[in-house]
Amino acid sequence: MISESGELSEDSGTLGSRENIPYSDLLASVQAHRDRAQRYTVRKEVGRGGMGCVFSAEDRELRRRVAMKVLMQGNAPGEPGSTSARRIDRTVRFLGEAQVTAQLDHPGIVPVHELGIDAQGSLFFTMKLVRGNNLARVFESVRTGKGGWTRTRALGVLMKVCDAMAFAHSKGVVHRDLKPANVMVGRFGETYVMDWGIARVLGRDDDHDVRFVDPPASTQGQPQAAPGNDEPSLPEPPLVTRDGRVMGTPAYMAPEQAAGLVDEISPRSDVYSLGAILYHLLAGIAPYMPTEGEATPRTVLSHVLGGPPIPIRDLDRSAPEELVAICGKAMSRNAATRYATALELGQDIQSYLERRPVSAQRLTLVRAIRLWVERNHGIAATSAAALVLMAALAVWFVAGLDQSRRETQRLADVMSARALIEEAEVDLTPLLPESRERTVRWLQRTAALLDQLPVYRAEAAAAGEPSPPLTQRELEAMIAEVERLQDTYSRVQRTLLEGSEVPARAAAAMQISWNEVFADLERRPEFRSLPRREQAGLVPLGKNPAGYWMFWHVASGSQPPIANGLPGPLAADSGIVFVLLPGGTDLEMGSREPDAELNEGPVHVTLAPFLLATHETTQGQWQRVMFANPSRRPAGTQRAGLEYTAVHPVESISWFEARRFAGRLGLRLPAAYELEYAGRADRQDSPRFAGLLPMQMKGLENLRDATVAESMREPGGADWSDGYLEHAPVGTFKANPFGMFDVAGNVSEWCETFYGREPEVVGARDPSELPEAERLRCVRGGSWGSRISTLRTSYSIYNRPGYLAHWLGVRLARDWQ
Repeated sequence: MISESGELSEDSGTLGSRENIPYSDLLASVQAHRDRAQRYTVRKEVGRGGMGCVFSAEDRELRRRVAMKVLMQGNAPGEPGSTSARRIDRTVRFLGEAQVTAQLDHPGIVPVHELGIDAQGSLFFTMKLVRGNNLARVFESVRTGKGGWTRTRALGVLMKVCDAMAFAHSKGVVHRDLKPANVMVGRFGETYVMDWGIARVLGRDDDHDVRFVDPPASTQGQPQAAPGNDEPSLPEPPLVTRDGRVMGTPAYMAPEQAAGLVDEISPRSDVYSLGAILYHLLAGIAPYMPTEGEATPRTVLSHVLGGPPIPIRDLDRSAPEELVAICGKAMSRNAATRYATALELGQDIQSYLERRPVSAQRLTLVRAIRLWVERNHGIAATSAAALVLMAALAVWFVAGLDQSRRETQRLADVMSARALIEEAEVDLTPLLPESRERTVRWLQRTAALLDQLPVYRAEAAAAGEPSPPLTQRELEAMIAEVERLQDTYSRVQRTLLEGSEVPARAAAAMQISWNEVFADLERRPEFRSLPRREQAGLVPLGKNPAGYWMFWHVASGSQPPIANGLPGPLAADSGIVFVLLPGGTDLEMGSREPDAELNEGPVHVTLAPFLLATHETTQGQWQRVMFANPSRRPAGTQRAGLEYTAVHPVESISWFEARRFAGRLGLRLPAAYELEYAGRADRQDSPRFAGLLPMQMKGLENLRDATVAESMREPGGADWSDGYLEHAPVGTFKANPFGMFDVAGNVSEWCETFYGREPEVVGARDPSELPEAERLRCVRGGSWGSRISTLRTSYSIYNRPGYLAHWLGVRLARDWQ
């Protein structure tokens, strides 16, 4: 809305305070414009509910795909009777759903575009078409570890749902049917609360009687057949509300709603449902559902009315105690003791993720110490030890506990061990000469702490059950933490030694002098701006067939072989090879093609000469530097008759991890336009990879071929098979004219570049105002799953920096220094 000053301001009023058009007048208005339905071409059914079917449709005027929800003409399954009055009721409820959803303008609620009547006389409304999975499928992916889904990532989705519901509640709207199936998660993290069909607007007459109809007398009390009993039994009637809506399982329903206490249903009822969704995430099953077999909706309803569900810890002992406490508060049987708002629930989840105290759990001094250290892991280990020791001494003096000073010191040392491990994993770069002094100091501090490990082991073995606040289990966990530090110490020590050997290894491998490189660069105008300085840690390997210099990065692995002027084939221990590319001024990037996306430009850029890796980072290179292989298809895995090796690209890595890997080698992630430039190669006038049309890339790149398209059950694949179901060993396919491998396929690659256009995620906010963890990052280059239609160097997608996928890896870059 517009304020008196002419500035945009937020409408803070509730929906109940607005005077809506009467449904009869609204229906008459829609009927007067029924020709508007002609703008849509209905494609296929994508969902079905109690009142309507949802189809995907094409908006021919605006050239976009939308979802079209159509009111069914007949009865809903299980809906009793078919009278004129009931059809009118359903029409009113359908119009109410369209109005309520349209008035909730929030990024977490699907926007409604248009209300109309189709050629068959059925009411419909169109809305944004969300592509992705519902939250129930996401939870299953968390349980199985598929798709890069983790509990932490799913909690981020649940926080978005809390935000959306807090907004709806601020407008006086209660959803009343929150469950995982009614939350959609898009491919890029978009989260939407769906199906507002029985939502209530506080302050208005309720259009829905959500109390349940009693089952027919003929089936009340009918016993179910026992396992192995051949006696047939009558099917249990479905759960039907008094206004005719057939309900599924009430596992996520607040007790007051299940009991039909309509006047007691409030925003806190939705808070209960959010807690029940969190229960599902933690326990692996919905509340009140059996761990084996199935339960009918009426059986679940009786359990909801009877008492709380099975404790989460009985189903998963590893569930974090803070999240269990949050879930318990949200699902309190007494609405008054639940979170007052969905926003408070979301804030407690965020506090857990940030390792801060949560309001649902009593805070003890020991817990406060642990959270503080986990939250401030970047502080120098000695400072952390001193602060933790002070806090631990406070426990000893203030609480008056009979705990020895040695146990207090042990607690401080264990917290220091955690800080040292985090410092090594995040901040140390022992392969780099400039980090040597800092690494040596870290080793000295760590060695002093590790000297106490034998003493602590002996004390723990002799202590028996200690006095509070440390239990025997906690002491054993502490000793394990210090032992983990010992492993980190060994790795850092070994890496420091390797880093100190890099200059000698580079000198021994030098066959081409730097003077030869400098003389050649001086003859080429595009490189004359570069300083004539030897590049530390690089060894010249000669020029590739395109005439560009190649360099071996010594710290990343052994020297790769050169065949036909190009590096490869790589081995498990091969290091990174860079090509020095010239860049240029006033380069036109992006695409002018008709099917180009809005974010594809065109735009004019200037690129200074830069070094770019000829290959995607291999699993062997990653393992050498990061001491782990996070790939979903790690070396040694076999699938579809193919074996994955250390020469396959590393994947399932976040942007944060990719940047940390680059930093440990003194390198960086490439900019988006650098990858686009390298992909265009000698055809900078074309947005296509080396100027090739998609169908000309047969045998040149690992793309979504016919086999992949069939396995994914999605169109958009090539009409050939390249021999790989997923990613192939790097360098398997032909290099482009710049000598770059896999720039259009295999795995897509993280970029350093922020994604500039984020309308669906942050609205009108400037992305630079967002915390780094929320700023979207560009991903460039095709992958083994890329559709043929997207094979343009300018084609860019974006993801949150914590996103993981086994089609997403990294290729490193470096500046000429």
